[in-house]
Amino acid sequence: MAFTTGIIVNGGVYGNTAASYTLSISNESLVNGATIQMHAFYVNNLLIREPLYQFVFFVPANTIDLRNFSVFGFIGYEVQYQATTPTPNEVVATVFALDINGNLIANQKALQSEMTFLPQLTPIP
Repeated sequence: MAFTTGIIVNGGVYGNTAASYTLSISNESLVNGATIQMHAFYVNNLLIREPLYQFVFFVPANTIDLRNFSVFGFIGYEVQYQATTPTPNEVVATVFALDINGNLIANQKALQSEMTFLPQLTPIP
């Protein structure tokens, strides 16, 4: 099961500018670990979506993993993730933007319930 935040506009007339975002993965399974594949994209000055990050990492059962990524200076960004586990419905992701001082930016967040289902992650060459 893959999910996306969609494009999140980074600041300007829409509010504070994010310096980074935090991807939080909570594996609620008491038994099964989860392999997480994450793709991130930025929007450049020509309004073209470009690859930014691609990571694969493991989250053991009943644990939380926090990852921070820089998006400073980008017009917008998108985060996609996919959980591979026998119980994918027990993996919960959130994305929160942080300003340069580390403060949360309320209008640049994506809760699991706000993310859009994707049939697969967007390929990164």
